Amino acid sequence: MPKIKISDFEIIKPISRGAYGRVYLARKKSTKDIYAIKVIKKQYLYNHKNVGKTLTNEPDLLAERTIMKVLMENNEQSPFIVNFYYSFAGKRYLYIVMEYCPGGSLDCLLAEKLENGEAFDIDVVRHIAAESILALSDLHHNKIVHRDLKPDNMLIDKCGHLKLTDFGLSEIDEIEESEIQVRGTPDYLAPELLLGMPHTEAVDYWSLGCIVFELLFGCPPFNDDTPEYIFDNILSRRINWVDERLLPPEIVASGVLNFVDRLLDPNPETRLNEVTAKEHPFMSGVDWDKVLKEPV
Repeated sequence: MPKIKISDFEIIKPISRGAYGRVYLARKKSTKDIYAIKVIKKQYLYNHKNVGKTLTNEPDLLAERTIMKVLMENNEQSPFIVNFYYSFAGKRYLYIVMEYCPGGSLDCLLAEKLENGEAFDIDVVRHIAAESILALSDLHHNKIVHRDLKPDNMLIDKCGHLKLTDFGLSEIDEIEESEIQVRGTPDYLAPELLLGMPHTEAVDYWSLGCIVFELLFGCPPFNDDTPEYIFDNILSRRINWVDERLLPPEIVASGVLNFVDRLLDPNPETRLNEVTAKEHPFMSGVDWDKVLKEPV
């Protein structure tokens, strides 16, 4: 099979910026198939103090490719994880060729709702939570912790279903305490990450709690003016709850507030996980075998 190179693709337009590079919409010239290509400057790999010697960011950058390969090899590609097709290097850039999701990100859908003065219907919030739980299940069963779950990294595919992407901060297997650094998007970080403690897949369920809160109220639960204030809010569990008396009755009656509260449990041992999240009253109406039949 001939080597894949960037000249095999026609770059159509930029789509987004990920944790470590820009993402472009592209068409493969030979087949006319459409892809998303993440483009990463090789120079970004180098530590600026030791240019040409130390590749301090390389494990993070190559994690995305490695994790996508693990998912493809161990799992008949998860319907909730963006498909990986190729990776290759040029003189100045690294390239990861992935599935294109034309529905955009959950972040964009939320922004559109807010701009129109609208909110997500509680049934839509429940369905997004259900697809997120199934996506995390696929990751965690492959011993992968995402660690940077947020609306930006949750895409909508051509069939209207959720797909996770951007695995630049993900880890495979157990995480050693000496490896831990405070990374990821501040609003969605679990307290054990901030405290530099060993962590598990429970950090992804904390992030899910932040996301469900944001879908309900338009901003993350610990949002503030600076990262330092956000960190303090997280460690103090200072949640920006809306007064229940001001909420629509269907939100209060659904049990979603308790669902979020239990996802944002500072103790990872008692925080909702795959099993307990599925069993929570808020998710009681979900037919887990038919989630893929109902698009977001």
